[in-house]
Amino acid sequence: MRRLRSAGALLSAALVSLAACAEPVAEDPAIELTRNARFDLPGGPTRQWELPGILRVISGLAMTAGGRLFASEDEKALVYELDYSNGSLVSRFSLGGPPIKGDFEGIAITGDGAFYVVTSVGRLFRFAEGSSNEAVRYQSYDLGTRERCELEGLAWVASRNALALACKRVYDGKKRFVRIYFWSIEHEQLLGEPMQVDIRSARGLMGSKRLNVSGIEWEAASDHLVMVAAGERTVIEVSASGELVWAGQLDQRYHRQAEGITFDPDGNLWIADEGGRGAARLAKYAPNPVESE
Repeated sequence: MRRLRSAGALLSAALVSLAACAEPVAEDPAIELTRNARFDLPGGPTRQWELPGILRVISGLAMTAGGRLFASEDEKALVYELDYSNGSLVSRFSLGGPPIKGDFEGIAITGDGAFYVVTSVGRLFRFAEGSSNEAVRYQSYDLGTRERCELEGLAWVASRNALALACKRVYDGKKRFVRIYFWSIEHEQLLGEPMQVDIRSARGLMGSKRLNVSGIEWEAASDHLVMVAAGERTVIEVSASGELVWAGQLDQRYHRQAEGITFDPDGNLWIADEGGRGAARLAKYAPNPVESE
């Protein structure tokens, strides 16, 4: 009996020694990304409105320098101004009459008021704001991205004087990256190599190896890009050098299919969801309070 007790004591001591030497389990990097989030996305929007039925297939959002909100449609080249104090429609105009048809996947507005929309196959359109129900003239450009990726997201980046074009899906199989092209407004061509954002550290949050971006916006205050992915219900912020800053997940109760994203002059985040068989929605997220030191 003494021998058995002695052997048991030795075994217990050995296990304690091994436990002391064991390295701590590494924390999922996605947890740190969520800690850095500037908006309480899981907590739901600060406000949310159902949009008029005509906007059921909303696909993009953009804000003017003066704080006016515009949205684009998925299936036709239609642009809408929205009153984001109540979700009502202010006006609508089109590119061409009847409106051009296509798979439109983003809208951007530059500081001098030039409007752009882009299709998934890389056809970019530039135009001026139209009056209500006006069919406006436009210029079009072939970006040359058709064989490289499926575009889904457009934003004006003032610090580069360029448009950011986010790829939903790339055709070279590199799932761990989100690819962003930049198109020079001055030279009217793509700028060098695209930005490659490594999203592996966010996989624990996304529940997927791929981030299928559905919208992108540039934030002037930080010079960062913020993207939303409808399928993964994920929002990520990326530095000017392409590093992940934070990530957060949207609550599916409020977001059926998030397609558009933008910021207002007060720093609030706005997200638009397609309606499917129901109404499209517009959600506002106020920034988290800044903790005092």
